Amino acid sequence: MKHEQATHSNCENMSCSICNLWVCSMCGGAEGSLTTDCPCYQVPYVMRQLVYAGAIDFVVDKWVTKDSMIEIDIRGKK
Repeated sequence: MKHEQATHSNCENMSCSICNLWVCSMCGGAEGSLTTDCPCYQVPYVMRQLVYAGAIDFVVDKWVTKDSMIEIDIRGKK
């Protein structure tokens, strides 16, 4: 599923993180921590950091490691 950009109205703050960054309203990923596909639920911070580091990704309804594309579950088991 595609990510959905978080938005809000009537913002006049020029340094607003919502207006200036691409943040997904469903998973919470932002720019470098966006996965290929959206898991459609809030992803824990630690997992977003792994996405940002390039260690994992969410592709076609499953979490995978980037190096081997081995499917993993969100509890860290293979």
